[in-house]
Amino acid sequence: MATPALSVWAARAAKAFKPWAGGAMKVSSIVRPTAFLLFLIMSSRASQGQVLASRLWGVTGPVYATALSGDTLYVGGNFRYVGPNTGAAARVDSASGSLLPGPAVDVGVVDCTAPDGNGGYYLGGNFTSIGGAARNRLAHVRGDGTLDDWNPGADSGVSALAFGGSTVYVGGVFSTCGGAPRSRIAALDAVSGAATSWNPGADGEVSALALSRDGNRIFAGGNFGTIGGQYCGPVASLDVATGVPTNSFPLAFGNVFGLAVSSSTVYVSGGFTEIGGTYRQHLAAIDAVTGYVTSWNPTPNDVPKSLAVSKDERTIYAGGWFTQIGGQNRNGLAALDAVTGLATDWNPAPTGGDYTVVDVIVPYADLVYIGGYFHSLGGQARNYVGAVDAVGGLTTRWRPEANNEVLALTLSGSAVCLGGIFSSVGAEARGYGAAFDARTGEPLAWDARANGTVYALVASHGTIYAGGTFTACAGQSRNNLAAIDAVSGAVLGWNPGADSLVRAFAVDHGMLYAGGWFTQIGGQARSRIAAIDEASGLVTSWNPGANDHVRALVSREGLVYTGGDFTECAGQPRSRLAAIDVSGNPEALWHPDADGAVRALALAGGTLFVGGGYGAIGGATRSGIAAMGDGPGRGVEVESGPIRSRCALRFRDCPARNIGFRWWILRRDRWSVPGQCR
Repeated sequence: MATPALSVWAARAAKAFKPWAGGAMKVSSIVRPTAFLLFLIMSSRASQGQVLASRLWGVTGPVYATALSGDTLYVGGNFRYVGPNTGAAARVDSASGSLLPGPAVDVGVVDCTAPDGNGGYYLGGNFTSIGGAARNRLAHVRGDGTLDDWNPGADSGVSALAFGGSTVYVGGVFSTCGGAPRSRIAALDAVSGAATSWNPGADGEVSALALSRDGNRIFAGGNFGTIGGQYCGPVASLDVATGVPTNSFPLAFGNVFGLAVSSSTVYVSGGFTEIGGTYRQHLAAIDAVTGYVTSWNPTPNDVPKSLAVSKDERTIYAGGWFTQIGGQNRNGLAALDAVTGLATDWNPAPTGGDYTVVDVIVPYADLVYIGGYFHSLGGQARNYVGAVDAVGGLTTRWRPEANNEVLALTLSGSAVCLGGIFSSVGAEARGYGAAFDARTGEPLAWDARANGTVYALVASHGTIYAGGTFTACAGQSRNNLAAIDAVSGAVLGWNPGADSLVRAFAVDHGMLYAGGWFTQIGGQARSRIAAIDEASGLVTSWNPGANDHVRALVSREGLVYTGGDFTECAGQPRSRLAAIDVSGNPEALWHPDADGAVRALALAGGTLFVGGGYGAIGGATRSGIAAMGDGPGRGVEVESGPIRSRCALRFRDCPARNIGFRWWILRRDRWSVPGQCR
């Protein structure tokens, strides 16, 4: 599973864009860098080296540092969870919340799901493959979690699904579906996937579908004006046999997002303020037979995106962007009396920080399952999905944990089927540093438990040294620098501390070299580079100094190669790259200046690889990466493509073993594999 593509974030932005509010967009909540790290474990044959193992776990944020010790891979960065790579759809147990087997959506978004009546489910959205099989925006997963051959395909996004009898109803923005021309709404055979003759057609997006309780009509909502050849506005009642709209259904002025149906009433939510000639702000109830707007009028102050009706039809659940509804303050989620429209005392109050929305609500038995964009539910930590008691609103222990927004949720048999923007469900908490078994990809219990980003890691003699922008690890005061037991994760007593970011490490003969932004470390004045005794934690007299940031370090045979933003190091002119000896003096004859920042260094054999943001180095034109001899007088030899910010090079000799490991450049937004050792 690759990092979510730009189209994912475009879809996220589109869902937050609200045309009824003058196009205002909650930008701060839309752009959330959630790169997902994948660990590649390869067979020793090069021909198999490009195959991703989908079972392997990753982290929910950018990774800035890695360190390998034996068969354990340590990673550090700006993440709080590790999780399996499920893609944008997942099956979880309805009782325990544990992850169930199911195919991963390889790249894309799942916007909608619908149960198939046999423990499986249909899913739609913007994706083109599931579990390595081509599926254009529509798919069916069986009750055992396997992907069905059902493959109707749609040529553009699918926004809504409804299942009834032997038919799957589909809404979206497509122009072909099930192998036939279908304008934004279609009916598909539930077995073959072929489009049926039912073909009302719409002139705008169909974003919501709901079947009547008797199965004779399907209600459609969205951003259309004409459907079934008639002008109906953005909500319509269609005959399931002919596709002809019911003339008595009222016009609305504004987009429709949510539909829910009881035995007598159709509940509609959206960007409208008038429906059927009656003032209704964002939410209305329509008599399912006559089409008249009822007196029910909760008047939310913003749009409910999702609606659901309780089994006894006495309660209407609403979720969305509102903060007031039914005469009460409610943050995006409310239970409304089906007679009066007043908000009940039920109030789980989801919160998502700077942005909160409830995208989907599913009542079932004595529970209400909820998905959306939030981080707490009923005062309990719940990331994007949770369940609450239908009576008291108390949060249950059901906790699947997704790493991004849940847009769709369906109960089918004993499984809850989730869809959304997420790439992982079943995450485990970690404090900015985690460890994985390098053979299997499974997470280990090791946890840096830092309270801020980890930018540097190095392993040495059973200890993991961590550097970054934190002030504590495991509740113990550690300023930007800590030593952690490689097995137990216990924070060791070693505690020199630094007054600013520690960005790079190198170890050599019992000495830990540190580089970064600091000017004080271990109680001593040190300008961005220092040497610390591994045993005592005391800063040594080695004090070359640099006049700007140090971003990368690597050491060998008494030399410390240093890269960064500096133009002076150890008192001598050195443009972003220097070699410093054990006395703190620069190598006089080794002077390969770079015209831009050096951000990554790696030694392999007698070659030093240098990555960064430069265009020239050592007097030669090189774009972002170069290789040079690691001694005086050796010049630039080879080049490759650019390396962007926040990258790290890792090269290391590999002991003989049955499997090989590829070593990579870690970037925030994608993978690149520069070489292989075996």
